[in-house]
Amino acid sequence: MEKKRKRKIKYRTLICSAAGAFFCGFSANWGSQLDRNGNVAVTDLYSWLIPFLTACVLTPVFYLVVEKLTGIEAPGDRQVSHSNKKAPDAGQQLQRGWKKLFQSPILRYAIILFLCWLPVFLAVYPGFFAYDATEELQEVLTGRAYDIPFYMY
Repeated sequence: MEKKRKRKIKYRTLICSAAGAFFCGFSANWGSQLDRNGNVAVTDLYSWLIPFLTACVLTPVFYLVVEKLTGIEAPGDRQVSHSNKKAPDAGQQLQRGWKKLFQSPILRYAIILFLCWLPVFLAVYPGFFAYDATEELQEVLTGRAYDIPFYMY
């Protein structure tokens, strides 16, 4: 019978995951309050409780994602016996390709950032629109925008 390995918690990763989860919780909650009410009710208990609960849910998720992305081995890390080596099939080649792709730390962190921003993108789908964008477009098209000196804006 094989013993289960005890997983060691990396506290730096845990703290960063918790900070990112709090940021996501506050961004989503306060952003929706700004959109709905035009202001943020900082004195309201739910303004602090909802981000805290969101962070409680997202912290383990972020921690596991970071651990999974940073735990991928480099191709030279394993010792392979070359005596009975078969040619890799397409599935193994694809798997190696994905491992090589995720070896880049910049790509890993870009994916993490994208996953953190994904709830915001979905919350404001199809996107933001400034209230005066049509007026600004009309000013540019008619040339009226260039009649006003830049320091008057």
